[in-house]
Amino acid sequence: MGIGETPAERALQVDAPVVLELEPEKRSKERYRSVIRGWRAGDYVLMDLPKSKELQARMWRGQECVARFLSDGEAYGFASVILDWDDSKAFPHLRTGWPEVVEQVRIRKHERLAVDFPCAAAFPRLETVIDGALEDLSARGCKIVLPGGAAVVAGDVCTLSFDLPDGARIREAQGTVRSVAPGGQHTVLGCEIAEAQPEVEHAITL
Repeated sequence: MGIGETPAERALQVDAPVVLELEPEKRSKERYRSVIRGWRAGDYVLMDLPKSKELQARMWRGQECVARFLSDGEAYGFASVILDWDDSKAFPHLRTGWPEVVEQVRIRKHERLAVDFPCAAAFPRLETVIDGALEDLSARGCKIVLPGGAAVVAGDVCTLSFDLPDGARIREAQGTVRSVAPGGQHTVLGCEIAEAQPEVEHAITL
């Protein structure tokens, strides 16, 4: 930590992806993705205004919010309030109050989320892309359901592309097939998602 530097200043980084949640006490599932653009210590944090009309309709000055972000591979979060925003074309942005506390949070590496949405799985060995469904997603693994007869074996490298319910788009997340359970109409794969993919981890865990 630099001389006179606060924990918040040390953690906050310009151009760091951030997820903003409104009304955190209601445990809302709406998450709005943005990017930190700067701050004035003790005053405010500046970030891009997410491109969401729904967000702007729900915001008001003084509204409580929670921001979560990654910094040097670690996950952080802080509670604050919406100060103001500007939806001009030149620089659409919003400001939250300066956080009293920035907390390091545990990445949910092993917590599985019950999901069911389309996924495209590419297998270099087979030189093909197979459309299937993604289930049981975590930051380090998932279950992929493919049509029966897919010639995939344990140890195959794969890249996964899918859209998360909150609108985040994951493209070519690197993984390895760890188990294959062939069935009649479906083949179920247990896939491990490779580490050192901060953009993928950020999208899934935050």
